[in-house]
Amino acid sequence: MSVEDVIAQLDSHSEVLESHVLLREIKMELDIGEYQPLIKIKIYKSSLVKGNPYHFEVSHHVHTPEQMSPYFPSRTSFSSEKEAIDKAITSTTSCLKDAINKGHNPEDEWLIENENF
Repeated sequence: MSVEDVIAQLDSHSEVLESHVLLREIKMELDIGEYQPLIKIKIYKSSLVKGNPYHFEVSHHVHTPEQMSPYFPSRTSFSSEKEAIDKAITSTTSCLKDAINKGHNPEDEWLIENENF
């Protein structure tokens, strides 16, 4: 079955409120100056958000000294898989870069494990 067939089948069941089909999991080492953390990204496809079927999850949320709390991206669904991957990366790296650019020394504790990953 294709991914679209699986999504259509799941959508046909009134008992299924929401579903996401895993397309891929990506493991990567980031390069942020002297800091090279390892993170993972999962990309899903769903019919839940019309026009934006590609959804991402990240393995870690960022919590630097510049933030009051860990950063959770407010938008995680996009029109293409490429855009979802790009946004997953930038949502993680932007806060890390900001803290480093403001003079903080990077620490592994800045990456908070996503318990739902």
